Amino acid sequence: MKSLQEKLYEAEKLTTPVNILWTLSKDRNSLVRRTVAKNVGAPVSILRNLAKDKEKSVRVTIAKNSNTPTDILSMLLTDKDVDVRQAVAENPNTLPDDLHKLAMDKDMPVRWGVIQNRSTKLDTFMMLARDNDPVIRSSLAESASTPMEVLQVLTTDKISVITKIAQRAIDERRSKLFTKDFL
Repeated sequence: MKSLQEKLYEAEKLTTPVNILWTLSKDRNSLVRRTVAKNVGAPVSILRNLAKDKEKSVRVTIAKNSNTPTDILSMLLTDKDVDVRQAVAENPNTLPDDLHKLAMDKDMPVRWGVIQNRSTKLDTFMMLARDNDPVIRSSLAESASTPMEVLQVLTTDKISVITKIAQRAIDERRSKLFTKDFL
């Protein structure tokens, strides 16, 4: 029987044979399964299996893995745990349509994750500009990836702090463009 250290070493190695990764992906210890889930060399079949793991931390790790296919990320959209959905929202491989769905999630951290994702499209940003939670609208105004059109919408927000943040972001971007043109 292998020690925990040996299992973890095998689980993270890119050259570990698939049959050993399969065995490790079913280990009783969630740390071992999580380490397999992090392995960018793990085959899709193992990632798919781990996406159904009972342990939240394993599913979060799958959602964060840059090699997790979009169909598995789509499957995790409806996970019961907010941390899993937030990790899906932050994964740059998440499909824009899925990000749009996550932008309507009941939990604020998930919607915040959509704001952070560079794959988020204009219509999703526009929807978030009308979010009921002022923290979301404020985060949107502060995000460097928020399109100018969305910042313009936020300059008319009912909360003056948000309008000021949005206007400052617009002014800063215009200043950078102006400075860049004359350098």
